[in-house]
Amino acid sequence: LMEGVNFPAHLDHLPSGAVQTALAQFLYRDEAALEALTVHSWAGRLVLRAHDAPSTNECDSKTLLRFFIAARSRVCARCLEESPDRERLVWSFRPLGICVDHGQVLLDCCPNCERSFLPTRLDLVRCRCGYSLNGNEGEIVTERVLKASRLVASWLRGERFSSADLSSHAGFWWLDRLRSAISRVPSWLQTIRREWNLPSQLNDNSLSWLSAAALLCDWPKGFIGFLDVYQTID
Repeated sequence: LMEGVNFPAHLDHLPSGAVQTALAQFLYRDEAALEALTVHSWAGRLVLRAHDAPSTNECDSKTLLRFFIAARSRVCARCLEESPDRERLVWSFRPLGICVDHGQVLLDCCPNCERSFLPTRLDLVRCRCGYSLNGNEGEIVTERVLKASRLVASWLRGERFSSADLSSHAGFWWLDRLRSAISRVPSWLQTIRREWNLPSQLNDNSLSWLSAAALLCDWPKGFIGFLDVYQTID
């Protein structure tokens, strides 16, 4: 049944069609139930569409590339300590580099060998080098950072971007545009990292998403302040 079927690098991104049908039959699961366990369950909140267009049930390739990490995994060691048999879908969501349950930066590489975690690994708690993540927690963030991260999580649940009065799919498109602009202004990232007292484990990509969320938290004052700096770069 599975012969000749090419699966994506990460099953959380499993598309509809022959591959999903084959896996559903192999696991004796309903296709809709299987799709609900993937990132496609957020398609209606992330896929940009016209305001009068119907919601979609599947993330297209551009949406997957824009919002999700596929080639490697990020983890919250405390979450795995509580339930070591499952990953969380939200860990692959680019705009959230922080676990909103435990307030710590997600680990994107092994603290021992510094290699990334493979999405195909069978032992979620142990790195391929043999290092156990049990007891190895990420750096804790401040309440201000956690508040901004939880706001992003609320948008993913479908809440409107109230400060900018946008639906979730339009708001996330706008968040990505802000993130793209912010990533080109190193001085802004350095200022945010210093003023927000951000841990060194939070890489610049995650910082760009967090900074974009911060602008929407302080809308429009924060955005105007960023534009003053953005106009000074080439």
